Amino acid sequence: MQRTMNLGLMLVWLLVGLGILLREFWVPADVEFPLANDPQRLKLLGYLALGLAAWNFMRWFMTWSAQRTEAWEREQRLERERLLRDRKQSEAEVVNPALRFDAPDDGSSIPLPPKSANEPR
Repeated sequence: MQRTMNLGLMLVWLLVGLGILLREFWVPADVEFPLANDPQRLKLLGYLALGLAAWNFMRWFMTWSAQRTEAWEREQRLERERLLRDRKQSEAEVVNPALRFDAPDDGSSIPLPPKSANEPR
């Protein structure tokens, strides 16, 4: 909402500033305005309106940039969490079958070495 408002205000101030500064090209010379008695003051108002347009553009850009940065950081955080989760899952898988204690003991695991005749029974 604030981004849209800043962009709208920028456009309004831009139109007002350009309208004031370029009024000599649009209005015939014989038409007089009550505010046009001092052309320097009118130019100053035009520049002030353009300054306000620039200010609102800057505010719009800063808000837009901050939202992009937050989205990028959120994406990076989710990617890191996914990589950590994948790493934990791969570490949980035991490669050596002798160390798999969760496998059922159906005799198909690693065979024990045969007992020698010298070993006590």
